[in-house]
Amino acid sequence: MKKTVSCLIFSALLLLSISGVEALITPSIDIKDVFRAGEVISFSYTVSSDISQQIRYASGINCPNIPSSLLELKTKNLIADQPFIENYTGPLVDDSIEPQSCAAYFSLIEPYEMDVNKEFMIIANPSFSFNIKICPDQSCTEESKTFVRDSNIYLDYDSEIENLTLDAVLKLPDGRTRQITLPSLAKAEQIGTYELEVTASKTGYKTMTASERFGVIEKQAEIKWASDYDTGEFWVDLFLAIIFIVVVLVVIILFKRYK
Repeated sequence: MKKTVSCLIFSALLLLSISGVEALITPSIDIKDVFRAGEVISFSYTVSSDISQQIRYASGINCPNIPSSLLELKTKNLIADQPFIENYTGPLVDDSIEPQSCAAYFSLIEPYEMDVNKEFMIIANPSFSFNIKICPDQSCTEESKTFVRDSNIYLDYDSEIENLTLDAVLKLPDGRTRQITLPSLAKAEQIGTYELEVTASKTGYKTMTASERFGVIEKQAEIKWASDYDTGEFWVDLFLAIIFIVVVLVVIILFKRYK
């Protein structure tokens, strides 16, 4: 009896000790403090345990201006006192990525939940707003996309960054191109569709591009309202319209009667 009780006590203590040891799973992250343009965001993480057991986990990065990838759950059988090392590879820091503060993470899912995070910075050139303006007058208070032949077209831009280097090309309806400066005045000589393409750059910023299309027509369409008619002309047109309607009705009635 005493042996049985002793075995039960020993088994209980062993289970308690094992469950306690599970809490000794130790993950750590090794990552650079800064990533710059042209570098791939990557890091390594190490997981160790005092006992052999299976774990489920996920790793990745959290950045406010980089879309999150799908969470990939992995499984690993840890061996007691033998650290497990794995690498994570993320995106390339290119011109589409803004400077920002991020965090690398390792998330333990099983046998229990635990998160480890380490912050890092992305240092890259920031972007800036750049908009093309196409206007019928030099003040450019109002923009337009349609102009009458031989009228003036004022080409300008808007940005919060000053002293930009601009490369502006105007494509004409006949296929030719013309290098221009902004702001600029163009003459609507050809009928058709024009396209203005502009590249804006400045040291310390991303290079921005923008394009806008606008059209030139022969003349504005004229809509003639009743108030624009001469009195006599209006009544003549109205009388003819009534006669036409009466003739159509008579034809319909006769067709139905003798059908």
